[in-house]
Amino acid sequence: MLKSAYKSASGKKTFVWGVEEFISKSEKVLNSKDQYFLITKNPLDMEKILVEHGFKPGIDTVIIGPCNDRPGTTKLGNNQSITQEEAQALENIMKAGYNVEFALLKDEAIGNWTKFRGQFGFH
Repeated sequence: MLKSAYKSASGKKTFVWGVEEFISKSEKVLNSKDQYFLITKNPLDMEKILVEHGFKPGIDTVIIGPCNDRPGTTKLGNNQSITQEEAQALENIMKAGYNVEFALLKDEAIGNWTKFRGQFGFH
């Protein structure tokens, strides 16, 4: 159901893959003449793709969109709350050479991970 909703919402050719399926196709994605827009459900999945599996998409900025308020999270901004585990994933992504920006919309960015990382014990 969600897969068809994503596909109909984009207006472009859309693939909806799980993390493992994306990893298995990542070389094909890199070698394609087409450009892909990578969206994950959470920072842990993005860390798995970018850090653990070393996927290098040719960009250096990762945009973090909505992260719902949930028990055990720290609120960074409107609809942007993360757990300590997600914070560790973002720290690892940053240490792998990426800029991590929090923005529901580009014009409404609340800042870079470097602004928030101290709240989670990173310095």
